[in-house]
Amino acid sequence: MNINDDPLEKSTALNFAKLQLATAREINRYLNSDKDFRPRKYSRENIRRYLANPETYERQIRETSQYLYSTSSNYLRICQHFSKMLTLDNYIVPVNLDIQKVNQDSLHKNYDKAQKFVEAYNIKHEFRKIIDVLVLEDIYFGYEVRAGDSFGIFRLPTNYCRITGIEDGSFIFKFNMQYFSDGKLLEYFPNDFKDMHSKYLHSNEKWQEVDSNRGICFKIREDLTFPLPMLSGVFEDVLDLEDKKDLVKRKNKLESFKLLHQKIPYKKDPKKSDDFLIELDSVQIFHNNIKQSVPEDVVVVSTPMDLSEVSFERKTNSVLNNASKEEENIFNSAGVSNGILGSDNSNSVTVKQGIIADASIMFALLRQFETFFKRRLKDVTSRDYNFKLEFLDNTYYNQSDKVKEYTTLGQYGLPKTHLAATMGITVSEMNALNYLENTLMNVVDNMKPLSSSHTATDESKKGAPEKEDLTPNGEKTRANKSI
Repeated sequence: MNINDDPLEKSTALNFAKLQLATAREINRYLNSDKDFRPRKYSRENIRRYLANPETYERQIRETSQYLYSTSSNYLRICQHFSKMLTLDNYIVPVNLDIQKVNQDSLHKNYDKAQKFVEAYNIKHEFRKIIDVLVLEDIYFGYEVRAGDSFGIFRLPTNYCRITGIEDGSFIFKFNMQYFSDGKLLEYFPNDFKDMHSKYLHSNEKWQEVDSNRGICFKIREDLTFPLPMLSGVFEDVLDLEDKKDLVKRKNKLESFKLLHQKIPYKKDPKKSDDFLIELDSVQIFHNNIKQSVPEDVVVVSTPMDLSEVSFERKTNSVLNNASKEEENIFNSAGVSNGILGSDNSNSVTVKQGIIADASIMFALLRQFETFFKRRLKDVTSRDYNFKLEFLDNTYYNQSDKVKEYTTLGQYGLPKTHLAATMGITVSEMNALNYLENTLMNVVDNMKPLSSSHTATDESKKGAPEKEDLTPNGEKTRANKSI
């Protein structure tokens, strides 16, 4: 008899079908849990559309860079590799100094003014924050806030600024006054912005020029008129890596998954298809009891059919290997040697050459900083004595080599300022320390070196200690020397 002709058997089959459907849903819920897969704010299609027309989607591209910086450890490390490498070592030097006509007192006073002005910027702290933004977004807008000897940099929202030109080698820009549409944010901005806002209300011109003597604007990609993050080319590679990481999670979860089969027995001599030894209600009770006693990664299935073993374990780590490959692709797309960030696939020569190439990009940014300070220092000192701030092409990767280089040059009479700057000592600090050690504390005469093979006066104690264990040839050589 066909099951479709028997209402009882049809009902029983449907009840079993419901039981198995519930099991299938349980398996799907376990393997596709939302908590195991991170949502993606930006799709590949969106990113491709943005990068195909970067001038139109400059805001979306910056926001994508910010998003990846906060969600991808690989993208964060590459960004920080660039933004943290510069030591920002600097020193002040006179410009066009006529040595024959110099007035030492006047020069000294003006130099002190320039030095105090530059030190107030707290360059190694404030400008490092600027570089962080530049690597992430390609552009930085800020405003100097001064009150007596105190100084600070107020960062302006990039979306409401736009470059309008270049003055004395530095970018000048305007600010969109519609940022203060609700009137609440204006009180947190410098007073100059209140004056700009008043001009906007009277003229209805929303874009107001920011004072070029206070405005700060730097840009890594000076060849472009619009902002484009320097690492925008790796966006898709980062997404590929994040997808591979999710696949690794799913793979691990699938390999730990177990299917527990509970077979429902038939009677000894069944007469029909639903002639089971155990009633369906009892099967349901046993099924639920077992399900409650097993862990989450074990699913119970109850069926009268034989069920063969199901294994989800992979024989190779292809998914994991693919994830490692995607990680290398990110470094390659960024032009960064993956050996810098911990890969074992690069030798020291490759890493060193990679650092030199990366540093050359950041050194160009130092030239912008020098132009910025050259303009600022014009208003600090007298017309007779002008100064400029120069940044050494030093990184935390080449710092030790630079110390050796400048030490050797100093021994041949070249200026010592480069060495002091490389060691993180400003000129004012160097002068103060020299006075403190040489004049006030007389460190040179009071300090006595520790006794060593180089300072010992006893002839018998000079040189390295003799070895106790010698080879036969060594003992023969020592005996010959003693004769």
